[in-house]
Amino acid sequence: MFQLNTQGRTYGQNLRLAIFLSFSAGLINIIGLLQFGELVTHVTGHFTHFANALSTGNFTLILQRFGFLFSFIFGAMAASVLVIYTGRWKEQYSHTFALLIEIAILFFVLSHPNWSARWNAYLLLFAMGLQNALVTRISGAVVRTTHLTGISTDLGIELVSLFHSQGEERKQITRRLSLQSTIVTGFVVGGIGAVFLFSKFHIHALLLPIAILTSALIYDAVHYQLHHKKDLSKIN
Repeated sequence: MFQLNTQGRTYGQNLRLAIFLSFSAGLINIIGLLQFGELVTHVTGHFTHFANALSTGNFTLILQRFGFLFSFIFGAMAASVLVIYTGRWKEQYSHTFALLIEIAILFFVLSHPNWSARWNAYLLLFAMGLQNALVTRISGAVVRTTHLTGISTDLGIELVSLFHSQGEERKQITRRLSLQSTIVTGFVVGGIGAVFLFSKFHIHALLLPIAILTSALIYDAVHYQLHHKKDLSKIN
């Protein structure tokens, strides 16, 4: 699922990546909104608030809104650095450290719900920037899981293209539509689930995305080991 080689990736790998991480992002986004009053994946909205803050001339508000944007961008930068340098060491671990950092951040926020709401929102934005950049790099920009503006645009384009295609081209468009629909559905279902979970468990609802990300790591490690053993047996 987290195989770094974009040329060798399969549709199934990208689909599993979309299911696991879009659902997780939908959960985290709504939990962040309900607990801290901020959307932690909606960067377009934060740019809007930043522009509005600039128009007011309120330095404190400008700094706060810039912090939201910087947190997401810095998370994306961190993921890129981790993928590049870890991939040079061992390609199969290129995703591991980034996901472990995301899990650690979620645990920290879960354990410190009464800490500054703004700083917890910064941490969640960093985690979502980390996740989105990780998924983007691994999938070759085929899968993005933390915001839907680009995906919705692609859906509109592909739906029109579907009616003007045939044969292999139509098959490829159908696959892309299926992947994009999965991302949208996963994100929305995650958001709906977060509302119900938060009403019962409050910030402890973060345990579900933590469990999902941990399961994804374990699944990928086991899957890699099984295939690695098969490849070795073929060589021998």
